[in-house]
Amino acid sequence: LPGPAGTQSAAVGRTAWSIAVMGGFWAFELLPIAVTALLPLFLFPLLGIMPAQAVSQSYFQDKNVLFFGGLVVAAALECVRAHERIALTTLLLFGTRP
Repeated sequence: LPGPAGTQSAAVGRTAWSIAVMGGFWAFELLPIAVTALLPLFLFPLLGIMPAQAVSQSYFQDKNVLFFGGLVVAAALECVRAHERIALTTLLLFGTRP
């Protein structure tokens, strides 16, 4: 959106800076990649590039939240070793022969 003279070019510069920072974080793995991917949620509103509501709409769509919830449940089941229990129970019930 065009604004006062110089406003758009300043926003473009701040956007380029944030992309460069994220690229450096990804390349050198200064933060985990999952954390680096969330940086625009904080950087864009902080630098005045986009309002927080507009940025968060890209991240928190229904499908994304559902996918993230599935990953959290899977990580929790793996943490308590439920996947091993399920596998062992399956072997006990059906045996090892096809």
